[in-house]
Amino acid sequence: MNISEALKNKRNNFDLIRLIAAVMVIYSHSYALCGKTDPGPSFYQQTYGGLGVAIFLMISGFLVTLSWFKSENLSVFLKARCLRIFPALIFVIFITTFILGPIVTSLPLPQYFSNPDTYRYLKTITLFDVRYYLPGVFTDNVYQYAVNGSLWSLVYEFIFYLIVAFFGVTGLLKRKSVTIFLFAITLTLSSLNAFPTFHIYTIYFSQFLPLFTYFTAGMLFYIFKDHIPLSKSFAAISILVLILASFFSGLNISLFIIFGTYLIFFIALSPDIKLPQISKVGDFSYGLYIYAFPVQQFVVWIYGNKISPINNFMLSTIIALFFSAFSWHIIEKNFLKLKNHAIMPTLMKINPFKVND
Repeated sequence: MNISEALKNKRNNFDLIRLIAAVMVIYSHSYALCGKTDPGPSFYQQTYGGLGVAIFLMISGFLVTLSWFKSENLSVFLKARCLRIFPALIFVIFITTFILGPIVTSLPLPQYFSNPDTYRYLKTITLFDVRYYLPGVFTDNVYQYAVNGSLWSLVYEFIFYLIVAFFGVTGLLKRKSVTIFLFAITLTLSSLNAFPTFHIYTIYFSQFLPLFTYFTAGMLFYIFKDHIPLSKSFAAISILVLILASFFSGLNISLFIIFGTYLIFFIALSPDIKLPQISKVGDFSYGLYIYAFPVQQFVVWIYGNKISPINNFMLSTIIALFFSAFSWHIIEKNFLKLKNHAIMPTLMKINPFKVND
């Protein structure tokens, strides 16, 4: 069975894998926010949080490319992407600014609400000007540098959506050679650590390249879905490489993307892998990712910096799961229903580059 055939089966493990990836990010942040060093997985040269983000992007590259080919036009695609990202993001920014901020700020409330930085924080909603500081908020915590440090990656993911849209409307996404070229270029530059240092607002090219490499790996797996088998033998080889890498200071990005990506999609799509179908209760991974960091900072604040990383991780995960469940059932799920409504201008439905299938 190949990936294309497996996709016909509606049962998959993407939601569970993404939830685990979000929990890995929380685990990693629990160390940093408590002033400790993330031990990191032995087979990977980054933190557990970095591994979680990589997994997110591999799956995102695959599913977003699938979404493009299932969309009728540019309008449908962008509508779906915006409805997935922005409603929950707007909610977390507003409750952080106007509920959490006033509770924990070290400033008098009139001073907090009159400070221009309080309202500059709202610019984070645009993604392209992410702000991390609220006046007096968590300034006595061990990690003083961000109220919600997880939001940094969202702008890159949204840019990747726009890249898929560009290659989609121009018809280039249907040319397998184009995706191979994108993947090869980004993988080569990432492997060589050839990162330009320039940035635009909070978008750093040195971060863009490695992240886009993970995303293009997912794109590649979708584009070649008819040719990639879901083989137990290949999965076993991938696991063996990961184990061996743990004895040699971890995988470099090239090996991890090759073997790690295959293993992720094997676990996600193989009919032989029977994992709990958490989609029945909701897709909490995105909410968990964006709510957890301020929850973790709040837990550190409550305990006066006297809490261990493990206790922070366990307590924060439970609280963040509550917020993510609320977010999914009250906000995200209801906004996603609007995907089938004509809420964008009719002009956006025109695709001058449309290529017939």
